[in-house]
Amino acid sequence: MQHFVITAVARMPEQTTLCRCGRVFSTSGTVVALGEFENDEWKRLEADKYLHIREARDDEVAAQAVTAEPLDAEAAAELAERLDEVIRALEPGDFGQDGKPKITAIRKWLPEEKDRIDATLRDAVWKLMTEGGFEAPKA
Repeated sequence: MQHFVITAVARMPEQTTLCRCGRVFSTSGTVVALGEFENDEWKRLEADKYLHIREARDDEVAAQAVTAEPLDAEAAAELAERLDEVIRALEPGDFGQDGKPKITAIRKWLPEEKDRIDATLRDAVWKLMTEGGFEAPKA
């Protein structure tokens, strides 16, 4: 998976972070994976004059790698079930133009699992939900 370093540009001398798209970016740089944001969110981040984005080096990715232990089958099924419940509770504005729930919206409901929730997991749960007849709410 491709990774990037997003660095916040301080607007005031004491500023060390900047919040965008539900994430906090530091002036020292924050490593993120490509799948952590939707396409429209990446466009907003790239257009933001207070953020600098570049490809991450392997050593940067390794230094900030998530050290969460892999989930066993039961824990993975429980997380998928929780995602299903959260997605059903989302408001129309929490869904992207592609109709899928925004990852940032899901993470707000499950902050303790934010490092595990990515586009791959969301897409797998979303596929099961839509195959079962679920549709995103309309505004």
